[in-house]
Amino acid sequence: MKAYIVNVDDSASTVIHAETRNKARYRFFQKTIFFFYSEYKDIRAKRAHEMDDQPATVNNMKQLTTITGLENADDEITLEMCGCPICIKAL
Repeated sequence: MKAYIVNVDDSASTVIHAETRNKARYRFFQKTIFFFYSEYKDIRAKRAHEMDDQPATVNNMKQLTTITGLENADDEITLEMCGCPICIKAL
């Protein structure tokens, strides 16, 4: 499954596994709509080849130089945010 770094403007980034960029953006939108006001069109998703088939744990995401906002993150939050079978298995 393909990995994408997803965020809105200057907000914290996360990794979401999905088949396409737009599916990653939509999953992020679904998970954050109740906590943050953001429009779907403002969500950005950028490929993260090095995270393909790796769970979205904080340690794995620290390998990425373009990801931000991991200071207060923990594995449970990041793995549930993605929600793919790879990340659920790692819970």
